[in-house]
Amino acid sequence: MTDRSRTELNLTPKPVDGPLSPDDYFALHAPAPGVRPYRRLGLGTASLGRTYGGPERAEGIEALHAAWREGFALVDTAPGYGPAELLLSEALAQWRGERPVVATKTAQRNPDLSAVIEQYERSVERLGEIDLLAVHDARRFFPPEARTSIADYVSGLLSKGRIQAAGLGGGGPVVQAQWLEAGLFRYLITFNRLGVLSLQALEDTVPLARRHGAAIFAASPVFMGLMGGRQPELLDDPPRYHPPVFIERARAAIRIAEEWSISPSHLAIRFLLSMPGVDAVLSGAASPAEWADVRAAYEAGPLPAELYGQIWQLAQRGAEPMTGG
Repeated sequence: MTDRSRTELNLTPKPVDGPLSPDDYFALHAPAPGVRPYRRLGLGTASLGRTYGGPERAEGIEALHAAWREGFALVDTAPGYGPAELLLSEALAQWRGERPVVATKTAQRNPDLSAVIEQYERSVERLGEIDLLAVHDARRFFPPEARTSIADYVSGLLSKGRIQAAGLGGGGPVVQAQWLEAGLFRYLITFNRLGVLSLQALEDTVPLARRHGAAIFAASPVFMGLMGGRQPELLDDPPRYHPPVFIERARAAIRIAEEWSISPSHLAIRFLLSMPGVDAVLSGAASPAEWADVRAAYEAGPLPAELYGQIWQLAQRGAEPMTGG
């Protein structure tokens, strides 16, 4: 991708020397009219799906409550995240403050419309009001022949006010472009294709979203653990879904973080939040301690322009396979 097209997308570093607070810089946003604005940092729940028993369950609920108490209203989940929807349901039932902005997804190995409807209604039973609903990884879960019936169903949910906005969760830009033709979808979720180790989405997903007036949600800022708490084990014994180019970039990014006295996870979260073209960053936290770390990254504010530029260059180093969603 050329520097010129990046400039057109307004994704180059911004000056950060002024007296802006993180809340000023990481401005409030809503993906569509009628949706309550929220801070650009949201809580993803895929990590909450790791377990549903023992102390981890209570810690997951407290992490959600801590985020909501501190004004981070957006929470994103999915039926496919193990017991995450159930845990979120418990957290909502116990919560006494202003209701968060709840996003979930639909994904069916059986793409029959009746199965999609059943899954959505089950999510409603668990979560109550659903604000945002994404068609999850349409490339994997929904064949082309299911597109019209699913889009019509989503359109009906919108017209009845049962959801406030619809989106597309992953799936890659080719499939997302096909679904966007329906004119219904107001946000795209991308993961492992935009962040500290990859700028792939700037070449396709981000321009695609802008052409259709859709917001960009960047998930998994720590790149499925490479820049997070599981970093040592993943770098020593990388799983097959992390190609070597990303392992090498992660090692280089960690060295840069050390030079700047920033933790790798903070570097990854702050890089995405510093990118003007990203409308929301979905960062997981499965315990109060993990949430406190994510919140600390937010409070540290945008990256200095020099560091942002270093990471920008690193994220393009080496041949890059198509990966993520």
